[in-house]
Amino acid sequence: MTTKLVAVLLGVALLAGCGANDADGAPPGAAPPGAALTGPAPPGVPSTGAVPPGAVPPAGSAPPGSAVPSAGSAPPGTAAPPGTAVPPGSAVPPGSAVLRGSAESPVPAPPSDVPASVLVTPGERSGNLESLTLPTGARFRVVANFPMAGAKDVTRAVIVVHGDGRTAKVDFDRMLAAARAAGVDRQTIIVAPWFLADGRDRLAPDEIAWQDQTWKQGYASEQGDLSSFMVMDQLIASLASRQRFPAMRHITLAGHSAGGQFTQRYAVFGRAPETLPWMAFNFSVMNPSSYVYFGPERPTSDGTRFTVPPAESCPGYNDYRYGLQRRQGYVAALTPEQALRRYLGRRVTILNGAGDTLANHNLDTTCPANLEGPSRLARGTYYYNRIHSVYPEAPHDHVVIPGVGHDTGRMFASRQSWPSLFGVTNW
Repeated sequence: MTTKLVAVLLGVALLAGCGANDADGAPPGAAPPGAALTGPAPPGVPSTGAVPPGAVPPAGSAPPGSAVPSAGSAPPGTAAPPGTAVPPGSAVPPGSAVLRGSAESPVPAPPSDVPASVLVTPGERSGNLESLTLPTGARFRVVANFPMAGAKDVTRAVIVVHGDGRTAKVDFDRMLAAARAAGVDRQTIIVAPWFLADGRDRLAPDEIAWQDQTWKQGYASEQGDLSSFMVMDQLIASLASRQRFPAMRHITLAGHSAGGQFTQRYAVFGRAPETLPWMAFNFSVMNPSSYVYFGPERPTSDGTRFTVPPAESCPGYNDYRYGLQRRQGYVAALTPEQALRRYLGRRVTILNGAGDTLANHNLDTTCPANLEGPSRLARGTYYYNRIHSVYPEAPHDHVVIPGVGHDTGRMFASRQSWPSLFGVTNW
C-alpha cells in the first residue's frame, strides 16, 4: 500500500460519520427530537449500523453479523450459567492489581503521516489556554502544557476530560501535577479539552457548545452539529501527527467522574485509534456513574450474578447511554457486535476510589444507573467482573485505590494510577 493511499484512507476514516471535585449527574435520557434511533427506521433514515449512500464505514468495523470475539463463553448479552457467579471485588482487592491493560507493548513504525485534512489548526495561546480551529472551521478550546502546533521531544500524550462542572483548567493542573510527581512532565503533553455548555458558558465567535451534558455521550454540538467524539478523533489525530509530534508513541485518554463516562464510551465507539496502528492507546476510566453494557443483563443487588430485569420494572434501562439500544448519530455507526469487538480490543483500566461508596457528587440515581450497582465503586467492580469473567483475555484491568473517595486530584496523584496514565511502573 503506498504512502499516498494510506493517507487517503486515514482521512476518510476520521471524517466518516457526523460532522474541588467534579460531579457526574444524569442528563436527560431521551434522544434529541428528530434524532435517528436504532431499531426500525422511518423511510429515508438509516438504522443502527447503516451507512448512508457514498459514505465509508468507520475504520476497523466489521461487516454486520460477523462473528464476535469469544473466550469460550457466551457474550455479555447471554445469561451467565449457574455456578459461574463472580464475587464482587474478588478479582482485585483494594490496593492491588495486575496491570495487563496498562502494559507497554511494542508498536510498529508509522507507515505514513496523518493527513492534514483531519488535523486541528493551532491558534493563539494565553498561558496554557489555546483556541483551536477544527477541520470544519469551528473553534474549540483546550488547555495544554505544550503548543498543539507540536513539540519534537514529546513521547506521550494524556488527554484529560473534565467532569460535569467543565473545569478543564482545574483538571489540567491536577494532571500536570501528577505528571511532575511521576517525573514525566518534560516528555508528556497534557491536553484538557473544554466542552462548553450552550447557554451556560460565554462563547467566542465560531465556538461550539453542547446542550447541558450531551457532550459526554458523544452527541452533536448545538453549533455545527459536531459530535464530541468526532472532536476527540481530531485531537487524537493531531497528537499522532509525525510532522507535529515526531517522537509521539503513546496516547492515554483519561477522565474522572463524568469524564470517566466520556472515556469509557469513547473506548467503545471512538474511531481515531483504529486509523493509527503505530500508536499505543490506554483508556483510564475513573469513578464514573455508569457504564455502557453490551447485553440486557445487569448485576443482582450483591453483584454475584447477572440476570435480565423485568422490562416493566425499569423501562429504557438498556437504552444508550447505559446500553446499546436507541443510539443516534456518531455512536449508531457500529452494530452491537462491532462495538463489543472494538471495546475488547482496547486497553482499558477502570480505576475506583475505595471510598467512593456514597450517593454524593451528583451520583446518577436514575433507575437504569441503579441497576448497575449502589455506588460508583460497586458499579465499576461489577462491570469489570462481568467483562473479565466472559472475556478474560481482553486487555482490561481494575484498580481500587485505598483511602480515596470521589476526588479527582487524589485519583490522579495516586501512584497506582500512574501505570495507566503515564506508563510508569517504577517509582
